[in-house]
Amino acid sequence: MALMGYDAVYFAQILAASMGMGLTAMVVTPVIEGILTVSVSQSVIGRKLTVSETWQRLRPRVWVLIGWALLRSLAAAVLLFAYVFVAVLATAAVAQASEGLAVLLGLMFFFGGLVLFVWIWVRLLMVAPALALEGQRLWATVGRAWRLTRQSFWRLFGIVLLTIVMISVVASIITWPLGMIPVMSSASGTGFEMLAVTTLSSVISSALSTIFMSAVVALLYIDLRMRREGLDVALAAAAAQAGEPQPGPR
Repeated sequence: MALMGYDAVYFAQILAASMGMGLTAMVVTPVIEGILTVSVSQSVIGRKLTVSETWQRLRPRVWVLIGWALLRSLAAAVLLFAYVFVAVLATAAVAQASEGLAVLLGLMFFFGGLVLFVWIWVRLLMVAPALALEGQRLWATVGRAWRLTRQSFWRLFGIVLLTIVMISVVASIITWPLGMIPVMSSASGTGFEMLAVTTLSSVISSALSTIFMSAVVALLYIDLRMRREGLDVALAAAAAQAGEPQPGPR
């Protein structure tokens, strides 16, 4: 019983640490995307902003970015709950007539929900960069990001999927040696060692994922605007005046 209590405390600590890092990443990710978008938008015209200059440009939009992160997460939670509720009711109703059909319907709901989630996520991927760089109101920016990604879903999805795979591989290579520390120090490692290693591995993986993915999203945003709106022409004009203070592309 004591061992079970110890395991429960240990797993509760890991769960609490993971939830804390998840909440932090949820709020921080749009801000990092905004910082990198501002930086990239100036880098492509040959200007190098300092950290202070980048922050000064982004600071008026930070709370909007955080608000978007919270709203996005809340909306996702509500929609997920509603979708699962409908799926369970429909599957339970069909199960009364045929268990086979109920299983088939459950699979259809699962994969259909997964596809719907990925589609909406990709279509809204450019909201944070647009909020950081364009200075419009939240709902206007959401609509703009939706239009900006039109007819580009598969290209964006492929790039993002490849990025996720690359991040996972690199994170595994970096964090795998950390998992060997408790094993090397003792047969099974103490609870503190395991918790410390798990937390450190999660922090490293989360940091890599957040920074690298945010950089990719920022580059995709600039690329989309170049393809759709001729932003490269505006950037070329800005580059000709690079000696003068530039507010960044709008």
